[in-house]
Amino acid sequence: PEIESKHSISREDLIERMNKSMFNLVDVYEAFQAYAPDNDLGQYFTPRHIVRAMIRLVEEFRDSPLNERDVVYDPACGVGGFLVGALEAVAKSKHGEERAKVKRLFGERLIGCDPAQEIIQVARVNLWMHGDGSSLLSRDSSLERHYLTARGKGTKPGDCGMDKPVPDNHPVNKSIATLSAKEAGDIRPTVVLMNPPFPTKAKDFHAFEFIEHALKTLCEGGHLCAIVPATTIVVEDKAHVAFRQRLAQHAQILAVIGNAPDLFAPGASVNTYMLLLRKQASGHQVN
Repeated sequence: PEIESKHSISREDLIERMNKSMFNLVDVYEAFQAYAPDNDLGQYFTPRHIVRAMIRLVEEFRDSPLNERDVVYDPACGVGGFLVGALEAVAKSKHGEERAKVKRLFGERLIGCDPAQEIIQVARVNLWMHGDGSSLLSRDSSLERHYLTARGKGTKPGDCGMDKPVPDNHPVNKSIATLSAKEAGDIRPTVVLMNPPFPTKAKDFHAFEFIEHALKTLCEGGHLCAIVPATTIVVEDKAHVAFRQRLAQHAQILAVIGNAPDLFAPGASVNTYMLLLRKQASGHQVN
């Protein structure tokens, strides 16, 4: 009220200006990270048009648009671009108060993880400014190796295979428990949208660890769309070959799409693919 009286501005206009400012803040943060010379997080945020394209791909392959009953998970959510994209996709046909209500309710079905404090805070504000109801964001890594009770020096990528459950103390299980308690049922993510961090010298991980974990969290028949480094698709070392074999045992591989080499320029010049999967117990079926 003090701001309204001092500056002769209505509350609606003030909120609209705040929204525009926060959208710009998120854009500036993403650009800063892309150009930062010491970006050792391996994070390069996904362009908005690629987010929209990935959502449309999922909708096309499952033959239905995202809706209020979906649960969307991003195990490396960054500033929340994929979650915001899902929120806007679900509400795009709504208007006025109905649109705001849909966003509030669906916002409670958005799950994300990121270990960086400054990034997860931007994600919270980003989603809040887009009208979400209270997304389930966790300031934690989603790498399953970090949650093994008997973790030792010998723990390596691939130890958490598709035949093992997600560790009980993993943050995604806490988020799923929160949803299940509200709706008195077994709620699982139906869609995963993600761009896992690119491996760097400072970080000991592989992109496929995020893919494998995310696929395990999906409900049967759920869809996963991810941007992955070319190494995930083509490298023939033991770890990557074993990962692709596990993938074929637990999912239908729907599409592997090559992206433009300058997709993340200037921050990174890595070749990437878009990987689209459907979880199914029978594994990959040639068709």
